[in-house]
Amino acid sequence: RALASPGSTGEHIFNRRRSAYRPTHFLVCIVLSLLWAIATYFYTMETSKNNQNLADRVADSSTVDIMKLKQAFENCQSSGGKNLNLVGLRLKSLPQAVFVYSDTLELLNLGDNDLESLPDDFYRLTKLRILFFANNKFRSVPIILGRLPSL
Repeated sequence: RALASPGSTGEHIFNRRRSAYRPTHFLVCIVLSLLWAIATYFYTMETSKNNQNLADRVADSSTVDIMKLKQAFENCQSSGGKNLNLVGLRLKSLPQAVFVYSDTLELLNLGDNDLESLPDDFYRLTKLRILFFANNKFRSVPIILGRLPSL
């Protein structure tokens, strides 16, 4: 009965300590929730912006499957930027996003697209060793390939 009385030090101190932590814990939860919401918002905005940038970098994106293109770049990223497979995406020009991997890209597969030429700065792919470009609309072998010594 002595513990139940308000003047008792044991019960009174216990209740005081427990109630003192509740507002602090509540505020920490609110702050963490707000930070999570803000981070999620900016991640979503950045992801949609990246998808739009990818679409903007592809000539005539109305004929290109943007989701397959995005997946190809994600696969390239997971390979350490060494392999990029852009087969059958109906590309009319090489996406500028390819040059993000100019220092690491070793294999580039451009087969089954609508490419007629390669960009003048294709030589920037300095590590490129293997290039596939069958079933495109090239009339001749692109001269720019001569500027890639490791090819």
